[in-house]
Amino acid sequence: MGKTAGRARFARIGIAVAVFVVLAGIGVALAATVGGLAPAGGSNALVVEEPTKRPQDTLEAEPEASADAAAQEAPAEEDVPPAPTPSTTGALKVVGAQLTDAAGEPVQLRGVSTHGLAWEALADYCLEHPDKASFQTLREFAQTTHTTDATVLKFCSNMGCQGFLAFRRQLQEYVRMRLSPNEKVRMSLARSTDANDTCRKIIDGEKRGLDMTFQYLDMESFMQIVYRLNHARRIFVAGHHLTRIVADFFLYQLKRIGREAHLVDTSDKKQTCDQLLHATKEDVFVLISIPVYAELTIQLAQHLRQAGITCISITDSLTSPVAQACDMSLTCNTEHDVFFNSVTSMIAMIEVLASGLLLSDRERFLTAQARLEQLEEKLGIPQKDQQFVHTDIQRQTLK
Repeated sequence: MGKTAGRARFARIGIAVAVFVVLAGIGVALAATVGGLAPAGGSNALVVEEPTKRPQDTLEAEPEASADAAAQEAPAEEDVPPAPTPSTTGALKVVGAQLTDAAGEPVQLRGVSTHGLAWEALADYCLEHPDKASFQTLREFAQTTHTTDATVLKFCSNMGCQGFLAFRRQLQEYVRMRLSPNEKVRMSLARSTDANDTCRKIIDGEKRGLDMTFQYLDMESFMQIVYRLNHARRIFVAGHHLTRIVADFFLYQLKRIGREAHLVDTSDKKQTCDQLLHATKEDVFVLISIPVYAELTIQLAQHLRQAGITCISITDSLTSPVAQACDMSLTCNTEHDVFFNSVTSMIAMIEVLASGLLLSDRERFLTAQARLEQLEEKLGIPQKDQQFVHTDIQRQTLK
């Protein structure tokens, strides 16, 4: 009995020792593990590092966030107004560059861009009125074409231009390089079928040309030209082919009001050189030029500018090569709906210019008229009272 109890006690002690050894081994293993995680500085604090996010994880997460944000910002479907339909707007039509309903109210179709309509209207305007369009501001251009500034800028960008100013310079270049008169005649003959309708178009075009010429006339610049001409020792008027007729008319008007004036025919190089030989800085040259611009007239303008002699151009555009080389310019509309360039506006401009010269220096005119009468009487030239106004009546009118 005693031996049995001793064996049992011995067995329990053995089991306890085994358990203790096992627990001690576990403790040593845990200590080794903790020691491996400790920082190199000797601190025994347990540091747990968060796993680093991979770039692809971030990229994959962003679309989900963007989609959620877009879903929150998107208005509710019931807030979007219903698209117009024929049942509510009636028949649709295009007015200018705008799509409208039967009542004339603007209509925007959902999912359909109307930029094409606006751009077509802008292109048509530039082709039909290049002289006017090439000098308008952005706001004026948009208002004339019934579009917006933004639409015009998009149109310019679509045409390959960096802004409206660049587009306008391109348009001005197009104006300078227009069709020659002969090409214009051939196209007009092919297009014109009814003489009566064509003549009416010409009449309307001449009226429109006069209106455009004097609508944009800067009176301050005009009076500066009058001042320059009144203080010139001599006035030289240059013309070529068609503009030679205009130059002759201006020469006649200048002599009537007592000015010393000379004709320069730029189709004759020798005569042009002879006139330049005696020109001084006290003289003023008036160069009349329209497309196609005479090369000698351009060279004459450039020479006068280099020589310091005042030159004034009467031309169709401020972008013409003659105007670019002259000190001052008067522009006249020379468009003609059928044939060659029109000089109607130029003749009218010269009438106004001659009147300005006369009225701003009346004494010179009256003195010239008196001398003319004395010469006619001395040379026995009969007075044509039925054709000319008497000098006394002229004096009373001017006074």
